Amino acid sequence: MKKTILLFASTVLMASSLFTACKKNNDSNNTDQLADLGKATITGRVYARLVDTIGANGAQVAPANTVITAWIDTRDLVVNPTGGAYAKRYYTASVDSSGNYKLVVDVSKNQPATVTILPQQFQYNQVRQTNGIIHPDSIYKAQKTYSPGFTSPVSAYNGLTAIQDISYQ
Repeated sequence: MKKTILLFASTVLMASSLFTACKKNNDSNNTDQLADLGKATITGRVYARLVDTIGANGAQVAPANTVITAWIDTRDLVVNPTGGAYAKRYYTASVDSSGNYKLVVDVSKNQPATVTILPQQFQYNQVRQTNGIIHPDSIYKAQKTYSPGFTSPVSAYNGLTAIQDISYQ
């Protein structure tokens, strides 16, 4: 009987030590940092020479629905990132009929994030113009692939509204 009571007491003691050792960490540094996100807005105009005019320097905009993609490294969304790989978070916008786009991205309220803008290549039937006359006939159109020029990354922070124009060649 003494052996059974001793065995039972030691089992209870071991179980209670296991439950008291496993308590939730209520440290204020261990909060969900992704819950503390704000927004940054990047807008701009997208230029592309859709009408081939000899000697003309006028600004022409990319066609409506041209896709603009941007990404951030989710490491930039946490205050104290740990080692290892972090995923990229992607955002897309479409160019409107006036050539404008608008991206709204998540950013940490505590530090800036680097936003990389990646305009997508597109094809368009470039119209030829001679002597001020735009030729609507397909004989004067040439299928052209437009590639974006270099775009600088944007250092975005909470509440930012930045302008980043894009030019296609």
